Amino acid sequence: MRVDAIDEGNHPLRPEVRLLLQVAMVVFVWTVGIGILNGTDLVDFDRTVLLSHVHAGTLGWITTSVFAASASDSVAVGWTSQMRTSTVP
Repeated sequence: MRVDAIDEGNHPLRPEVRLLLQVAMVVFVWTVGIGILNGTDLVDFDRTVLLSHVHAGTLGWITTSVFAASASDSVAVGWTSQMRTSTVP
């Protein structure tokens, strides 16, 4: 695939990358909401909610964004077919 075709919006993994970024945005908003409410002492959260805040940040939106960036960059090296058909054992 030509690089200028990607710039025109014809990215072969565009729906998958878009979905990953939207999921990352939802998790990010969740994390920020808990952080603001906890930081201003408006709500006294349980330990499990605070752990979800920490883990959603480190494992949720950051990792999901990295996967989206990797999928977006995979077209430049020709890995599109492997990414669509790869499975987790």
